[in-house]
Amino acid sequence: MSITLMDPASWQAFVMTAHKENALAARNQGILGFSYDIFRQFMRFTPGYQSNYILVNDPVITQYNTNAIAAQSVSVVQQLLHDETFTLHNSI
Repeated sequence: MSITLMDPASWQAFVMTAHKENALAARNQGILGFSYDIFRQFMRFTPGYQSNYILVNDPVITQYNTNAIAAQSVSVVQQLLHDETFTLHNSI
């Protein structure tokens, strides 16, 4: 594994414009510091969202995002994120 630190403009050009990454993790700034925004995690794998940097287009994963948006409680969204993570992990 190698880690490459980039300034924001270089990172955007490399990941969001050229799509040259093969694996990455990025965190957004939350009220208590850096945190993983739960909906950002769904959008990372949903076509049409800016944070889908690796251009995933999978109907099973997209359905998780649709279900999360329609969810009526935080616990349902947490369970969906858990299930999506399990699905992604087992499909690699």
